[in-house]
Amino acid sequence: MKPYLLLLFVTLFFLSGCLKFNHDDVSKVPTTPSNNTFKLEIKGLTDINIASQHSISNWYRAYSSVLYWKYLISSNISLQYNLLDSANKYQVEYFADNTWIRKNSLIYDSSNFEVFLYSTIEADSSILWEMFLSENQNNTYLVLQGYTSKNKKQGNWYFYKYVFKPISVLKVDWLYTDTSLRIIYSNIYEISDKFGSNLLVEYLSDPSKNSSYNILINLNNSDFTATTKIEIDSTTKQGRIYDSIYFNDTLWHYWNSNFENIP
Repeated sequence: MKPYLLLLFVTLFFLSGCLKFNHDDVSKVPTTPSNNTFKLEIKGLTDINIASQHSISNWYRAYSSVLYWKYLISSNISLQYNLLDSANKYQVEYFADNTWIRKNSLIYDSSNFEVFLYSTIEADSSILWEMFLSENQNNTYLVLQGYTSKNKKQGNWYFYKYVFKPISVLKVDWLYTDTSLRIIYSNIYEISDKFGSNLLVEYLSDPSKNSSYNILINLNNSDFTATTKIEIDSTTKQGRIYDSIYFNDTLWHYWNSNFENIP
């Protein structure tokens, strides 16, 4: 085979391989991870009506301990938080270079938003996620970024708010094991009074033989070194809290399924 024909053959073979890898293949469209990987919904610590009736209980101390994290989300990133929750319902289109785009439009707080969620298959088969918003047909801006591992057992999310430029507010690291889903919420909002604090929530699929608690919580506050620990039975809603600063001791403090203190 003449050299130029060989070069042409190799070039065409290489291009055909690239086109095959980059074509619109529905089977390759990445699916968004479960909303369990970022949603802060702790069964047993969500009923506001109960909170008003048990404001001096051990349960209320546990409830109020995670309330800050709910506020961080609702006051800064509630829109993109909810958009990611519903992303699987968006229209999917092939974009380019192993990247797909999900599109959506909505009206939020009297503004018209266009949503663009990109998912890119990286060289190591992990997935890069990037969400952009356009408000009232203005320029798009970044509100979310994350990675999903090749086996979809772990990943992270970075949530941003936009004040003249994207500002990182919350990082969420998640990991599936054989027995649990472990999530760490980190406050990376630099102007926040609790910048550097984190909340670890672990949902156990198989509680230990010595305990029925299947939700384990650790709170580390940046303004002091003590750690608050909370353990909950998601079925009965009973639980316990360890908070050496608030209770001024190193004991567990319990509540029953009626959210009342257990002596």
